[in-house]
Amino acid sequence: MIDSYYRQAYQKICIEPILPFFNWLSPQTVTLSSCFLGLMICPLIIFGFPWIAFIVLLLSGFLDTLDGSLARHLNLVSPKGAALDIVCDRVVEFALV
Repeated sequence: MIDSYYRQAYQKICIEPILPFFNWLSPQTVTLSSCFLGLMICPLIIFGFPWIAFIVLLLSGFLDTLDGSLARHLNLVSPKGAALDIVCDRVVEFALV
């Protein structure tokens, strides 16, 4: 629900200005990086680093929004990329729950 209200402003302010700096990076790499960071949250919490886990969670979420925007920016949108994004999102959500 929050996404529906603030997504457009977030996209315009935080994502679109930095897209040209990531032209060298593939959207799949960003997706997998987001997934890896998301999976690092559990060990960080277990070993007593909740603030670092929170920052990593924010970074993982940022990369999760960046990957789709980068794919659209580079004209590399594909069904495989969309499926990878969804699978990585569910893997991170499952790991956190």
